[in-house]
Amino acid sequence: MKRHLAFQTYFIWSAIVLGLFGGFGLGAHMAYLLAFGLTPGKAFAAMVQVHGHLQLLGWTGLFIIGVSLFKLPRLMSSRPLHENVVWAIFGSLIAGLVSKSSAQILIFYTQSESTLRGFVMYGSLLESTGILIYFGILLKDSVAFRAQSNAYAAAGIKPFLLVSLVGWFLYALINGAVGIDFGRSSTEILPPAWNNIAIETYIHGVLLPTCFAFSISTFPIFLRLRAPTWPVSRVATLYGMGVFIYIAGLSAELCWTSVLGSWLRTVGVLLRTAAMFWFLIELDLFRLHLPWFRKFRDNQDREHRPPRRFAGDYGQFGNFEWLIYAAYAWLFLGAISELAALFFDFSISVSVIRHFYLLGFVSHLILGMAVRIVPGFLGRNQIAYPILVRLSFVFILLATIGRTLPVALSSLDNKALKIGYGFSGVIAMLAIAALGVNLAITIRRNKKSFG
Repeated sequence: MKRHLAFQTYFIWSAIVLGLFGGFGLGAHMAYLLAFGLTPGKAFAAMVQVHGHLQLLGWTGLFIIGVSLFKLPRLMSSRPLHENVVWAIFGSLIAGLVSKSSAQILIFYTQSESTLRGFVMYGSLLESTGILIYFGILLKDSVAFRAQSNAYAAAGIKPFLLVSLVGWFLYALINGAVGIDFGRSSTEILPPAWNNIAIETYIHGVLLPTCFAFSISTFPIFLRLRAPTWPVSRVATLYGMGVFIYIAGLSAELCWTSVLGSWLRTVGVLLRTAAMFWFLIELDLFRLHLPWFRKFRDNQDREHRPPRRFAGDYGQFGNFEWLIYAAYAWLFLGAISELAALFFDFSISVSVIRHFYLLGFVSHLILGMAVRIVPGFLGRNQIAYPILVRLSFVFILLATIGRTLPVALSSLDNKALKIGYGFSGVIAMLAIAALGVNLAITIRRNKKSFG
């Protein structure tokens, strides 16, 4: 019988490298320039787009795809993947990310404009090809998957997973179309309006529902929360409706009429933020319900060696839960900010809201979940240095505050806030570096050395 593939760590290493030296690195460079009044180079506008793209598809996308290709086929009891298929996904994404991102910036400094436009276009198409292969695999497995009636975690992952698959499909189409448009045009950067729609599709249609799906399936065990016996499908349906009405509104504003587009966009924001608040209540991070195991045994702790009170481990993975709780606090703040921008005379930058979601919610969540799940995928029962987990928490929290607070308050004239903003990218890089070092040492150590 064919066995499932081992965990492919090259997805994680590529995510860390592209995030550290690409997404976060460019972000650190740009934040420093803006904070201290230095003159940006002529490729600055392109760097903004490349920074965002590498953060989205490089840092978060590669991490999500690598983890899901390992976890989901096992969870859904589907047929093992062929290694060549996994390599096709990885190769398409890496080749696309590197060629597209580098060409977008180099086009400002060389005379080979037509060649580099081709690299951007074909890079976009390679990315979309890898995404569509991934989409096809998970769609087939998800449609065929039927969870057992008492397998709450397995059943709970499917509704939000299906929402994210629709998001992946739409993003692949938009990303490819944007690349083709750039390759055939004479503009200096990707078409801003359609690039914005691609970003919003990825954040709300891919990233957030994927994070919700994995939270539902892992938090009851990792954080000793309630089982997902609540109506997950209803929350996911409401959220999906909100996301795709919102995307339709953005598209209508661009292609048809701003009145209809604005109305659809407002309805979409209301529906998806309502779904997010509903999700936060049902997830039960405030522990208003009994944890899942109380249904099966009266004793709250294991008989001889009780784990930590609010986690299912003994501290061998560090305080990863700090990152998770902080992540969901940033998610709440992002949703509140969107609503405030809709209903009150409260102008908040789109960039700030996106960083609430990306740097605040998603990056905190990845940093917390990576140290908790990756060692187990590789047969390790602990992380090498729990203290580095706490350092990652401090760094990413300070980076998020530094990146968002000065802009939200329009206070870059304040010296302390200016310094915080200017060095926010560097501090975020330290958080990612701490994760990379911790995982590298954990993987290199022999299983027996952990005891």
